[in-house]
Formats: sequence, structure tokens, C-alpha cells
Amino acid sequence: LEQLCKRGISLDTIKKFRLGFAPDIPGHFMASMEKQAVSEQQLIDTGMLIVPEEDGRKAYPRFRGRIMFPIFDLYGKPIAFGGRIMQGEGPKYLNSPETLLFHKGHILFAYHHAAIQARQKKQMLVGEGYMDVIAMHQAGFDTAVAPLGTALTESQLALLWRHTNEPILCFDGDSAGQKAAWRACERALPLLKPSLGLKFVTLPEGEDPDSLIQKKGSDELALLFARSIPISEKIWQHIIEDREFSTPEAAAGVEGHIHKICDEIKDQTVKIHMLNFLRQRLWKNLGMQPPEQIKIQKPNRLGKKRNFFHNDSLFQKNMAPISDREVKKQRINKTQICEQILLLTLISHPQLYDYVEERLIMSHFSDKRLDALRQGVLKILSREVNLEFEELVDYLKKSGYTDVLNQLSLLFKDGFYAAHNFIDPNVDISQALKGWNDIWEKGWDIPKEKAEIQYLKKQAKNDVEKSIQAIKEIKQREWLRQNKNDE
Repeated sequence: LEQLCKRGISLDTIKKFRLGFAPDIPGHFMASMEKQAVSEQQLIDTGMLIVPEEDGRKAYPRFRGRIMFPIFDLYGKPIAFGGRIMQGEGPKYLNSPETLLFHKGHILFAYHHAAIQARQKKQMLVGEGYMDVIAMHQAGFDTAVAPLGTALTESQLALLWRHTNEPILCFDGDSAGQKAAWRACERALPLLKPSLGLKFVTLPEGEDPDSLIQKKGSDELALLFARSIPISEKIWQHIIEDREFSTPEAAAGVEGHIHKICDEIKDQTVKIHMLNFLRQRLWKNLGMQPPEQIKIQKPNRLGKKRNFFHNDSLFQKNMAPISDREVKKQRINKTQICEQILLLTLISHPQLYDYVEERLIMSHFSDKRLDALRQGVLKILSREVNLEFEELVDYLKKSGYTDVLNQLSLLFKDGFYAAHNFIDPNVDISQALKGWNDIWEKGWDIPKEKAEIQYLKKQAKNDVEKSIQAIKEIKQREWLRQNKNDE
């Protein structure tokens, strides 16, 4: 506690991030775990104990004499730890190993705190380490996160892009920081899409966010964030670094390097625009007329999305027949109809994910096959960013949901859902969201309430700290629903 306070970390911040200390006292850790009825095997499975390779030696705690940083999953549940050494030998930072619960490439430190604010601010900031992030949160930059000792992964980039089109990555000004910045660029190149990129901030050499805030205050860091540069400019800085291009021959060699970098970009529109931007910068620096711009090849046909209502729908291939009796039976079941509409609207408009994710996670559909599809859709959209309708359908088919998708699509043959045209993939996203919300609020009221209450009860059971709050919310929901019925 004293060490953290010396670094300017307040007690409120210590509580917010649930920071602690693992003493280097023989037997202390195991005695504490035994009091809480945690078995040795559980501690081994979660990486808290290390089993020596030599036979006969006892398992020992992974973290000893370290300040402890809990690592939480997307929903705020602890799944691992990071530890910073206080004194003596050993790595400065040590993380839990990969376990069934913890995959370091799939989570970001402080994400569950940052995501709450990021939804409102449409901003995500990325630091290099735990202390950077903690210092930024304390200074008011509460959308800050950090990878867990590795370069940013595709999964981590997807988490960032959930909340903003251009997360701001903050790196130290030394050579190690700039190498990390370029690795982030390289990792992002294949994933870039129109309006989806990164921004970069380079701190003064010798400074990190923590030290900069302590020396010059949060305003200085805010100014740097305001001056962040886009990924295109960061690529240009990397290209010209230590390269000679004062002659046309040298510039031609640099242009070859530009093409090599841009070949990593999968999206053709972004690739062409990036190529043109970098080539123009190159030749203007020579004082020469830039070559003719590379043009984007237009598709031969209109890019209108195929929809569920058309005879050649994506779902209408290799479908088993369905009888009129089965269709009529499905019509009668209002709950199931609402479940189908909610799912189909999200599949048609994957951009709705950020708006409906939390509600669908809490839900449990009455039909087992639809509920399995619900879980499949949420799993895919949590990993993949900016998917189009057709791409999501392809993912679902590859994941084994072809039969249930085909069954759903048959309901459109006689205009079964004609009154709910917001399902059509070509409908504006705002109209689709309004339709989805109408079904959620009006057409699916009681099942929705039951699902939410079940979820709250589960939370109360699994987390003692939330039990009182959850029970109050359950009572309030039941009272509101009863009053609504009385009206």
C-alpha cells in the first residue's frame, strides 16, 4: 500500500482496481486458501500454484513478494493476476499462465471499467502496461486499457473497435515503444476496413503516461491525445525512417516497399486509398508530379444485399421442405415468433450488436435451437468486427447452424414477416434498431422479464457482493410488471 501511495495512486483507485499484495512468507498463501476451502488442484488449474518438474517437491505459489493486479474478464469477473516485483531478482512483471478461464490475447487490462465509459465517449485509449492504465484512469482518462505483456492481437483489436472506429494507441518515445507501435500497425493492416483504423500518440522520450501525468499534469497528456496521428501517417513515418529517397531511383525502391506494406491490407478500398496516399507523399517529397492514382475497380453488378424475402435467399439452398401445418403452428406461438424476429433482425444487421448485446446475453429463448443460434451469433459478433450480413451468415453456416437458418428462412415464402420489414438487410440501421426495440419492449415483455430475473438471481448466487443489489432489482422489476398488468 505504501509503495502504491508513493507513486501517487489514491486509495479510491486502489479499491477500484482491487490492487493487493502477495507476501513472500512460507505457508501464508496455502493457509489463506485452506480457510476459504480452495483445493490445491484448483490452485494448480488456475495457475496460482506452480508444480516443480522434480519429483517429490511441493507446489509453491506463483506470486510472492509482488504487488497484485487482478485481471478481469469482459464482465468484471477475476480470471487471472499480474504481479509486479517489489525487490530482489526475477521478472519485473509476471502474469498468470494460460488457463481454461484466461487467454491473454483475448482480454485487455481494465476493459470492463473502460467499456462502460467508452460506450458514451466513443473513445478507447491503449497504454503499454498496468501502471500506465491505472494512472490514466485516476487522471480522468477512464477509457484506457492495456494488452497483457504482448503485442495487440486481432481479438484485442476487435474489442477496441466495438466502441470506436479509431482507438488511440499511446507508446513511449524510446526505441522499444516505437517497435511496439509498428507491431500494432502490422497486426492491424489485414483488419482495416473503411472508417476502421487506429491513431497513435508518441510520448516524449523517457516518459510514460504515469510519469508524464506526475510531472506535467493530465492536460499535457490530453493535448497529446488531441494531436494523435492516423495509421496512414504512422506508416509513412516508418517508411521514411532511415531511408534515402532523394533520387527517382531511390524513390522507386521506397515505392516498392510501400506496395509490400499495402499488400497486407485485405480490404481493397482501404488498400487502394492507402497506396495512393503514400505514393503521393513520396513523390511530392521529391518535388515531382505524383504518378496517376490507382483506381478502385467497381464491381460488375450492384452491391445490394440479398434478403430473406427473395426466392434466391442465402438460406434457400438445400433446404428440407416444411408443411403448412408446421408454419401455422409456429404462427400461434407468439414467444417463438418474437425470438425469431429478434434473431433475424440481428443477423440481417450485425451493426446492431453493440446496441443489443447486453440484453441478448441475459436472455434465454424458449426454443432450444433458436437459443443455440442466439449463443452462436453472440459468440461470432463478439470476435469479428464490422461483419456484413452475408459474412455473418457464412460464419454461422460454417459453425453448424445451416438447418436452423434454413428453417427460419422458409417463413418468408408467404410473406410471413412482411409486416416486419426492418428485418430486410437493405433497411437503414436506425429503422432496424427501432423495430428490434419494439419487439423487445412490446412483443416479448414477459419472457424478457423472466430471463432478466433469472440472470439477476444467478448473479446474486455467484457473487455475494451483488446479492443485495440484485434482489432489490428483482423486486423492483416484479413490482413494475405487476403494476403494468394492473393498468
